[in-house]
Amino acid sequence: MTDIFQAKEKYLKIYNDNIEILNSLDNELINNSRIKALEDFNTTGLPDKKNEDYKYTDLTYLLSNDYEFLQRNGKKILFQQLW
Repeated sequence: MTDIFQAKEKYLKIYNDNIEILNSLDNELINNSRIKALEDFNTTGLPDKKNEDYKYTDLTYLLSNDYEFLQRNGKKILFQQLW
């Protein structure tokens, strides 16, 4: 498996693990836009060197970070706790 494929799968898992939280925070228009963006991401994935537009784009920094969704000390943060 390539780093790009693993990253794509990782980001999709983070999204799927938190879909209920995401959908509860926003209205239907934003949720529908998010679903469309996820479908596009799932189809195209992350760009690689074979994609001319990203041929000279280094994704090392993006792929080396361990992104989490609204977590602090291993616990999910509720929307109300953000303010």
